[in-house]
Amino acid sequence: MAASFGGPIVIPKIYDGHDKTFFYFTLEENKFPGRSFCTASVPDAFRKGDSSSLLPDTVIVDPRSGQLFANNIIPQNRLSQVALNAQNVFFLQPNAGPAGNYVDNC
Repeated sequence: MAASFGGPIVIPKIYDGHDKTFFYFTLEENKFPGRSFCTASVPDAFRKGDSSSLLPDTVIVDPRSGQLFANNIIPQNRLSQVALNAQNVFFLQPNAGPAGNYVDNC
């Protein structure tokens, strides 16, 4: 579904914006038959700083020292509380698929 609406801003006896001021509104909605809305998720191990499942292709480097984190595990005391709070608000807990699933969190 898509809808658009626009035109000049006119307030009778106060303001005539026919040649100056306009508004425009648009709405678009996509529906996919047979599929519910799914969002990305952060696997539980990643929430705790454990990125060992990414080895050997991806290694996590300590930004303070430039050294690699042992086994790609970031210590709990190095995890940002702001980042943890943000991921809890904006990324759902995994609830479908295998334990390391990133998508199709339905």
